[in-house]
Amino acid sequence: MAHRDPRDASSMTARADWAWHNADVDMARSQQKHHGVTSMLVLGAISAALTVTACVTHRGYARDGTEVRVYDVDHRDYHPWNDGEVVYYQRWEADTHREHRDFNRRDKGEQREYWTWRHAH
Repeated sequence: MAHRDPRDASSMTARADWAWHNADVDMARSQQKHHGVTSMLVLGAISAALTVTACVTHRGYARDGTEVRVYDVDHRDYHPWNDGEVVYYQRWEADTHREHRDFNRRDKGEQREYWTWRHAH
């Protein structure tokens, strides 16, 4: 069996093909990493936009710029939902060991509990 000369043309072609294959694989991996980073950046941008939109109501104003007021059924009065009320609401959540949830997503019973607590504080 004869040994191939590394300088042989067919051997050099095989090495060149292997080098091109490795370059293609490396490029594909690089593009996959870039695609992942791009996806994460897009996801982060969308999440930030949704968070800002959701927090608009926490600031006491609806999306159309009108003041948000919440009606307290038991005490028959309205409360502006502004930064001050958000502080009280978060304190109520902490004092009553509740996970954070937007006030308008709580059931009517929990909302009544909050307003009863709120009038006592």
